[in-house]
Amino acid sequence: MNARSGADEARQDQGEVSWVSPIARALHKATEGDVVKLRTPSGVEEIEVIEITYTS
Repeated sequence: MNARSGADEARQDQGEVSWVSPIARALHKATEGDVVKLRTPSGVEEIEVIEITYTS
């Protein structure tokens, strides 16, 4: 997953999401090894952060 700067720049088919999306907000300030909770229509899901990389 790749967080983009604006909602109109996100390309979901390439794994990009808007920085204001629910998953990006759930992962904000998370570090490798953290487990975060994501609220979905079907309930709360836990997501483990495996790796964080930065690209230019």
